[in-house]
Amino acid sequence: MSSRNPGAKGTAPSDVCSYGAILAKALPAIFLNLATPAGATVITALLGRKDSDLLAAFTVVTAAYNFCTFLFNYLVDGVCAKVGELVGRRDWLLLRQRVRLVLLCTLAAAAAGTAALAVAQWPVLHLA
Repeated sequence: MSSRNPGAKGTAPSDVCSYGAILAKALPAIFLNLATPAGATVITALLGRKDSDLLAAFTVVTAAYNFCTFLFNYLVDGVCAKVGELVGRRDWLLLRQRVRLVLLCTLAAAAAGTAALAVAQWPVLHLA
């Protein structure tokens, strides 16, 4: 094993595994996670000063968006790891099959969700 090769087995170079290197990689994600609630707070404050109906509409849209984002978060968490593994193994046939299956399942779930929202919107719109 050469000390010049940082990826060699049995070595743990300090420039790859240091806390500073990990923090440098994590900082963009930390800022992104902080920016989302900060932006929502600013929008809520601006809409709340203007009109309460606008704030109520924004709240409903945000709740629906957050629900859908949470519902389909499996694409980020589960599928990315499997795609990365298959790309690493260079198993292009299985990768193609898995991606197609995920896309079909996602389209089916989106169609079912859209149909459910279309059916549920009638009672909500006719409450007034």
